[in-house]
Amino acid sequence: MIRVRMNVSTVKKGDLEKKLAELRTAFSGPKEVKVGLPVGKADANVIEYAFFNHFGTKGSGKGFVRNGIGGFGGPIPARPFIKAAMFEGQGEVKAAMQSVAKITINGGDLQAGMMKLGLLGQNLIQDKIKSGMAPANSPLTIKIKGSSGTLRDEGRLFGSITWKLDGVT
Repeated sequence: MIRVRMNVSTVKKGDLEKKLAELRTAFSGPKEVKVGLPVGKADANVIEYAFFNHFGTKGSGKGFVRNGIGGFGGPIPARPFIKAAMFEGQGEVKAAMQSVAKITINGGDLQAGMMKLGLLGQNLIQDKIKSGMAPANSPLTIKIKGSSGTLRDEGRLFGSITWKLDGVT
């Protein structure tokens, strides 16, 4: 969680209450932007797929056939794409949050700023997915999928990454 701190100064006596009221009004509205696969925005199957890929699995050991090729349901290595994207982009996110806070304090639209933060988070996660996270796919997985790109198969995960403002329908 990133917190925004600010210093408020008054020009003349009596301005403090007025300034605090202005700030309360400016910062009313959404308090959070949820990025990734927010509830109500992504299909349950995509969320399950993302969970298994983000945290990894031990594997089922059950056989299956896909594209005419048999597999054994082996383990999926952890590829924490959301955590890695946010960690690698933390400087960019912090700068964007500071910009939104300054704009809002000066009378700008908080909701518009939060929407920009959501889009930034979405882009960071999608860029991480496109980057081909290590470890590489196994030769069997590459044969089954027909490509070596990790976290990419049919494009459903990539296309489901989005954002949602808390308290806004």
